[in-house]
Amino acid sequence: MWMMNIVIALLLSPVGNQAGKCNNFVFNKLLEGPPRSQYRGRYVNGSYQYSVVIPRGFIAYDVPDPANHHGFGLAFGKPSQSYIFVNGEYNSLEYNTPVEAAMRAVEYLRQDGAQVEPETITKSNLGTLDAAHLVVIYSCPGSSKQYVLSSIIALSADKGFLYQLEIYSPANQYERDKSVLDQIIKSWKMRSTSPRRRRR
Repeated sequence: MWMMNIVIALLLSPVGNQAGKCNNFVFNKLLEGPPRSQYRGRYVNGSYQYSVVIPRGFIAYDVPDPANHHGFGLAFGKPSQSYIFVNGEYNSLEYNTPVEAAMRAVEYLRQDGAQVEPETITKSNLGTLDAAHLVVIYSCPGSSKQYVLSSIIALSADKGFLYQLEIYSPANQYERDKSVLDQIIKSWKMRSTSPRRRRR
């Protein structure tokens, strides 16, 4: 699920799984340098009617000037990196509930080769929207190292838009690194207008 044209789909597609082939993140290509768009502070997405605040000290990236920006990604953490993706798009697969989208996310993770432990899906909120909170512990083929995918998934009130805010993190860093995602989730707001986003 999730696509800018083909490139943004790969970079920022939550249920389409940014990792692709387990943890082989296409997003890493953006981290290598220009061309790319960079965002700091408040990010406003007029196309999909939401805004969030990128925590101080962090820089988020997207491909440069697609027809419609869906969101952004950021990477951080030591010794291994954690990845956060924030995304909005049309509910093109016509999910009726956030839980349906969460279950599809797990399917995609398995299709990409991950060995998935039993997932947990609980009720949550994203701003004023009902949401599903998905937590998956998984490992990649040929490795015993464990990772955590934690995702908040919501539909707009009219079910026209699908939103996902997620983190992929090494399991031993997850409790620490998820605090960054928590800050972004708390700042998330639905917008009824479509102002231009501030780019820096």
